[in-house]
Amino acid sequence: MYLGNSMMKRASQHLVLIAVATVMSAFSSMAISQEDAADGQPKYIETKKESSKVALGIFEDAAGLQNGGKFNIAEEEWQAFLEDHETDPLAPQVAYFLGVCRIQLGKIETAATAFEQALKYKPFELTEQAYLQLGWCSYQVAVNTKDADARQQQLRKAVDVFDKQLAAYEKSDFSDEALYFQGESYYALGDIAKAEVSYQNLVDGFSKSELVLESMYALGTVLEEQKKFPQAKQIYTKFLDAAGDKHELFTEVRMRLAETFLQEESYEQAAEIFGEVASVDGFASSDHALFRMAFCQVQLKDLDSAAETYGQLAESFSDSQYANESNLLVGRIRYQQKDHEAANAAFSKVVEQGGAFAIEAKHWQCRILLAAGSNDEALALATEAIANAGDSEFLVNLKMNQADAQVAKGNHEEARKLYLAILNDHADNTLSADALYNAVFSAYQLALHEEVIVDGTRFSEKFGSHNLLPDVQHLVAESQLTLKQYETAEATLRKLVENHPDHPKHENWTVRIAASLYVQKKYEDVTSYIDG
Repeated sequence: MYLGNSMMKRASQHLVLIAVATVMSAFSSMAISQEDAADGQPKYIETKKESSKVALGIFEDAAGLQNGGKFNIAEEEWQAFLEDHETDPLAPQVAYFLGVCRIQLGKIETAATAFEQALKYKPFELTEQAYLQLGWCSYQVAVNTKDADARQQQLRKAVDVFDKQLAAYEKSDFSDEALYFQGESYYALGDIAKAEVSYQNLVDGFSKSELVLESMYALGTVLEEQKKFPQAKQIYTKFLDAAGDKHELFTEVRMRLAETFLQEESYEQAAEIFGEVASVDGFASSDHALFRMAFCQVQLKDLDSAAETYGQLAESFSDSQYANESNLLVGRIRYQQKDHEAANAAFSKVVEQGGAFAIEAKHWQCRILLAAGSNDEALALATEAIANAGDSEFLVNLKMNQADAQVAKGNHEEARKLYLAILNDHADNTLSADALYNAVFSAYQLALHEEVIVDGTRFSEKFGSHNLLPDVQHLVAESQLTLKQYETAEATLRKLVENHPDHPKHENWTVRIAASLYVQKKYEDVTSYIDG
């Protein structure tokens, strides 16, 4: 965002041709009375009616030094003037010029002190500029301060100063800058709603301002942050029409415009603009544009194009923050398309790069190995990845891979232990239901029918609406039949038939109900049930 070059330009305007005659000519318009005193106490520093010859001499010398660019010496002269001639009619202007001089020297904090001094006098021809410069200095001090409390204090001070300026000088030549830096200050404070108001007031009220384009840009960003995408799209379009393609922010604003289309789910328009932006030579955010373009292509179900775009990003911008994730997304897409060879190649790039996405990539590589029947390799990879997964969100996936590999190797006893450990250690994870189902299945394979019933009942209680519930209850019923718990098995099967009439195994369940009736010697019930 804009950080004050215009302010420095405005400040420098007051360094040129400072002359005593010029200043003295303004005395007739300067109010020096103390009519605004409250309760008998002066509100402003009272000044004399005329300057002394000594004061005029110091003023003339300091002005010459400042006009000549000798700011260090000029600063000393201005400071000496204020120390010895605080009530001289020239003192308000001297305080202002001292602040400007200090800005040129990079002494922003002490410049603010000088402008505060200028504002202690009755309003004069530079009072508005003093407000503006003080607010700007406070903002600059804030953005260069590491201490959070001090930063907040300076930003609130800046906002307050700009408020006072705008209240006293609503539509002046300097109001646009006050609004802009007020918006910047609010933004830095995290109050983006108020920042929006400041930027909007500038855009609406000062269409000829040098800051209007920067304000449009800033306004668009705060609208985006508030998810006001239609309004952001409108202001970005206005910016592009006004700025032309030579403006330094033109390409970035086009990219932001594309984002507003994306947020409105107009993915085709968004992808087209992102693609055009990404191809602009030298654009610093081409990688981001490609990343969002690929996202749009995924939403449009153009997976081949999305994979190509992600691949282009990873290859052309290998140092990008999006490079490794893009390789990961190529792998996901190719895995979804069952092109395991291409998927594994992409995941290998992610693993080689390391970082946060490597653990997920190893998870998918495990699935590819399991699908290929490379169970020992899958088990080894899952075990190694688990040891390095830390608190990765894919830790549980890897543990499931480890257990699945044991199942594939025929080690149901070990697999069951691993599944139950997942359930106990990660009870709130979305895969805990799958883990418990697999534990039930492994118990059934091991003919541990009592465990099947216990764990199956646990599943019904914990995951009563899960889509695996019918399969679990089916295994429970089979175990009940094996254990000769015929009546209980019949009840379990009848509940299955009643609650899941469209399940693919529905017909099988009815046959098993008949079988349970038969072994109970309820022969008439068998006949009536089959005929019914």
